[in-house]
Amino acid sequence: MKNILSLFALLFFINSYNQVEVSTSEVMSKYIEAIGGKEKLESVKSIMMSGKFDIPQAPFKPSVIIKQQNPNKTSLEMSAPEMGTIMKQKFNGETGYMEQMGQNIPFSEDQVSNSKSKKGIFEELYYDSSQMQVDGYTTIGGNELVKIKVDDKTIKYYDINSGLLERSEETNLVEGNSITTTRKFSDYRDIDGILYPFKTEIINGMQTITIEFEEIKFNASFDENDFN
Repeated sequence: MKNILSLFALLFFINSYNQVEVSTSEVMSKYIEAIGGKEKLESVKSIMMSGKFDIPQAPFKPSVIIKQQNPNKTSLEMSAPEMGTIMKQKFNGETGYMEQMGQNIPFSEDQVSNSKSKKGIFEELYYDSSQMQVDGYTTIGGNELVKIKVDDKTIKYYDINSGLLERSEETNLVEGNSITTTRKFSDYRDIDGILYPFKTEIINGMQTITIEFEEIKFNASFDENDFN
């Protein structure tokens, strides 16, 4: 038994010794370069994404169109065959709302504040590395990841080798309860020289919703009404 414990201790020591330590600024720089570079990312002023939602036990896959315009305007519209638009969520830079089943629900103060805090489509361009911290290292699916604590609510996981963002965890208070939403990003593809994930898995508790995009377009032209 003592020999087994000694072996585990040795393996732990070796793994710790081999662990490459990185700084927050190094992680941000590597990510930005990995997906296209600072100049290329700064040239993107808007993005439009269209695809399908895969919702467990749903009898159909709703279509989704997401529009974003710098710095923080967003639009999400979900539709289904023979039903038309079944849900929409908009933020015009000042106010926002979600509309579903005939109900219009304005954004809360926290939602407005969080939406206003966004500074651009590629958030890593605007992060202050000195305000973030390395929150540890982990291995998921054979990939070595570094955990970056962006703020009190958000942790992002970056692949140490490729530099790509693999997942994020965001924790918010909902009716007094702490709810963590995990997003997994995969299927990165090249669009006009920029790598962007075509698949996002959104995990809330025991439920996982998957979005698979069919088309992504940068610098699409939008009307102000798109976000109202």
